[in-house]
Amino acid sequence: MGSRGESRQGTIARTAAFEPVRDVVEEHLRSGAEVGLSLVVERDGDRLLDLWGGHRDAARTQRWERHALGR
Repeated sequence: MGSRGESRQGTIARTAAFEPVRDVVEEHLRSGAEVGLSLVVERDGDRLLDLWGGHRDAARTQRWERHALGR
């Protein structure tokens, strides 16, 4: 995905309501607006969105993993 090679991974609830969020995450990674990111949305204990992607470092040598913390 994208010219920078970042890919979004994760899960999204089976509802169209979160598709725009997924699209924004993908665009931020593709455009370089974010080097890496993760986003989780829960409601009443149910995980509705769990997305991550990109890299952990500006040199783009370390992939962003599911439970990575930003620096």
